[in-house]
Amino acid sequence: MRKPCKPRANLRLPLIAATAAMLLVGVVAGAALFYYDWTMNLTGANPKIRFYRWTDATQTNTINLPYTIYPSLLFVDENATYGIRNNDASNDYAVSLWVETISNTSRLANLTITILNPSGSQEARWASSTFTNLGEAYAVSWLGRKGTIYTVQVLIIGSSIIGEGDSVTCDLRLKTIT
Repeated sequence: MRKPCKPRANLRLPLIAATAAMLLVGVVAGAALFYYDWTMNLTGANPKIRFYRWTDATQTNTINLPYTIYPSLLFVDENATYGIRNNDASNDYAVSLWVETISNTSRLANLTITILNPSGSQEARWASSTFTNLGEAYAVSWLGRKGTIYTVQVLIIGSSIIGEGDSVTCDLRLKTIT
């Protein structure tokens, strides 16, 4: 008859060594994780090119120009409520203007935005009757001269199918490189 085997003490040693090795690998792998931290200090500032309200000389970064349009009729705003001003008395800046989106192009026959300098000469003109030229790739540009306020002229022709209560939103963008 065979005697039951007694566990040997030296069999426990490899088990303890294997556990210690796995623990050590875990600690080393954990030590290989690095976390990076950074801080950003942001300071608010107004851009050098801003919209300028003619009535009270206030300036803003965004504007809303509500207009009523009629079927097949020309609407012209010779001098929109806001101009565009270069507030920097020392530097000229390149300015770009474009129409990013139009919510319902079938309701417009033509949209033209013209930028005029103080003497009334045209600096830039964005126009479309097909509205295939939307987006920054079709931006028009001019040099915003130091301390100058530019007039924004708007020309709109409603399409023949625009009806009472129809709404069209034109999202225009202005960008400066300072």
